Amino acid sequence: MIKGNVLAKIPGQYIVGAMSQLPSCGPDSTFQQLDVDAAIWGRFRITYTPFKQSLRGWDPRWFWIAKRAEPLEADKPVN
Repeated sequence: MIKGNVLAKIPGQYIVGAMSQLPSCGPDSTFQQLDVDAAIWGRFRITYTPFKQSLRGWDPRWFWIAKRAEPLEADKPVN
């Protein structure tokens, strides 16, 4: 069984596709976890955290970033 963070091994189209299911991000947001089916790579639980970006303190923008991914199926290898 593969343990730990395998986020780098999941194609980006699955990570970004799952972000459409997340609520809008803001200053009161906390981390979110989603289960994603990544075709031949298997099922994963991806953890998203809110991230604040601001230019010199003006007009902060909040968005989600993928922080961690863990496999849910132990029988499928991660390529």
